[in-house]
Amino acid sequence: MSKVTIRDIAREAGVSKAAVSYVLNDKKGVGDETRKKIEDVIDKYDYRPNVLSKNLAHGKNFGIHAVIRREAAPACKAFYFNVIAQMIEQVRDSISVVPIFQSDNTVEDQNLLEIARSSSTDGVIAFQGVKPEIRAELEKRDIPYIIINPGIEKSDVASVILDFELLSYQATSYLVQQGHQKIGMIGMACMPLFFDQTRRGFLRALDQAGISPNPDWIRGEADCEEGAATAMEQMLNSGTPTAVFCSQDNFAISAMHVCVSRGLRVPEDVSFIAIDDVPEAQYMNPPLTTIPVLPKEIAEVALSLIFQKMKDGSCDSVVLPFHEIVVRDSVRFIRQELP
Repeated sequence: MSKVTIRDIAREAGVSKAAVSYVLNDKKGVGDETRKKIEDVIDKYDYRPNVLSKNLAHGKNFGIHAVIRREAAPACKAFYFNVIAQMIEQVRDSISVVPIFQSDNTVEDQNLLEIARSSSTDGVIAFQGVKPEIRAELEKRDIPYIIINPGIEKSDVASVILDFELLSYQATSYLVQQGHQKIGMIGMACMPLFFDQTRRGFLRALDQAGISPNPDWIRGEADCEEGAATAMEQMLNSGTPTAVFCSQDNFAISAMHVCVSRGLRVPEDVSFIAIDDVPEAQYMNPPLTTIPVLPKEIAEVALSLIFQKMKDGSCDSVVLPFHEIVVRDSVRFIRQELP
């Protein structure tokens, strides 16, 4: 074998990777007979734990790679870099977090493959996922990796999951509770999984309220702020909703500017709610009502999962908790007239 991994040891010994990890870390939980079997295979191949295990044992620095799709929408990449910045802040000097792109550019994909093949990373945190050939190489080399917000990966990969369907449902339901029935949506059709999740939540809230959606008011042009402005223009060309749900704060901010430029008042004529709670949201005029999605929280959970997988060989996915709506002044209450 060119490079024996924990997976190879486990396969030959007929045990799980976790059992091998227990033996390597001298932990309880493995019977004497099984421990002896594992130790014999380890001795046979003169196996030594990878650089991560040594670093953990001696308190030395180690590094992980944060993988971003270059083709991701600009708004997504900006959010991902915020999460990476939080990771760097949380680990300080003890760990290096290195951003790297994967893309349809074969050179960039080759760079990522070489990192895996040379085992020059201790772990990978991928936003949306990694391509099948890269995943295969990571698993072959027994390099731990997790996914943030799965968009490419299969569901069996340990992930940090943001339930955007629930977030969209809650945001739209809030508009309904405030008396709105003429409601539009601005999302990202360039990210089909994300768009489908947000649209499902939006439509579910309308359906439960007995509201028929206007197809012309479900817009997917928002790959960036300019796209969100285009989406709002197209929506207004088909009439004027009383409220709009946007899948990101920055989209709502752009759409609000479009409304004002057309002589519409926010929230008197058109109300807005979104997802994210970016710093700019509270300084808008009016301040934007939104549901927080916190880069710091995502970074904390992602780091805890990758560390657990590095140490134990496995970890479970985590669905981030729902945060209460931050109610500001961008949504007005419409009083319903009694029949």
